[in-house]
Amino acid sequence: MARRLVIDVAPLHLSAARFGLTGPVKYTMGARDAARVIRVLHPRITVPVNYEGWTPFQRK
Repeated sequence: MARRLVIDVAPLHLSAARFGLTGPVKYTMGARDAARVIRVLHPRITVPVNYEGWTPFQRK
């Protein structure tokens, strides 16, 4: 995708949120994952979203 498109803005959902009921499944990415996405996409602007977490999710 990054080879075909120019990404101006990349809103990235951060905090590595997980929900206890679903086990190890991540609903948002952590810092390492976000860094990889940024390296691949080369967005002009990155906007972190939900980086403080959300009550139903737990950080692990």
